[in-house]
Amino acid sequence: MWWIILIVVVALVLFYVYEHNRLQRLNMQVNQSGSDIDVQLKKRADLIPNLISTVKGAVNAERGTLERVTKYRTQILDGVDKKDYNAALQASNNLTTVLNATAESYPELHTNQNFMQLSETMTTIANQIASCQSAYNSCVADYNLAVQNIPSSFVAKMMNLKEKDAMIQATSEEKQNVNVNFDDLK
Repeated sequence: MWWIILIVVVALVLFYVYEHNRLQRLNMQVNQSGSDIDVQLKKRADLIPNLISTVKGAVNAERGTLERVTKYRTQILDGVDKKDYNAALQASNNLTTVLNATAESYPELHTNQNFMQLSETMTTIANQIASCQSAYNSCVADYNLAVQNIPSSFVAKMMNLKEKDAMIQATSEEKQNVNVNFDDLK
């Protein structure tokens, strides 16, 4: 008779240890999934403004180059029209210098590529955030199921574990979309 009681007690202890460890693992998975979302939101908050600055810088550099090229081209035409060949030659030399310096500094002007990279990066980050949110919700569902189901619910009550919300709570700043504004480039 004592053997039966001892076997039942050992079985209950082993069950408790197993369920305790399983619930702890599920709880840690939920916390890790929430942290993964935070990482992606912080990545978005850090990376997108830097990419926007890069795109704006490239646009402004290319605009400055285009304006100088246009200015010197106009001076060449004005010099030729006015038969001021020295002015036309000087403008031509200036234009050559600007174009050579631009070619050395920027072998390939990158505005379109920068806009495409910004767009691709924003899409990639949005997809990564959505993937992390999906993983979080899946972990929460597994955890909540374990907390609700019998017999693991008895162990969860002993551990004071409660169900978790399937929605991750980010700060209001992190919930906002990154403002992509190129109005100041006009």
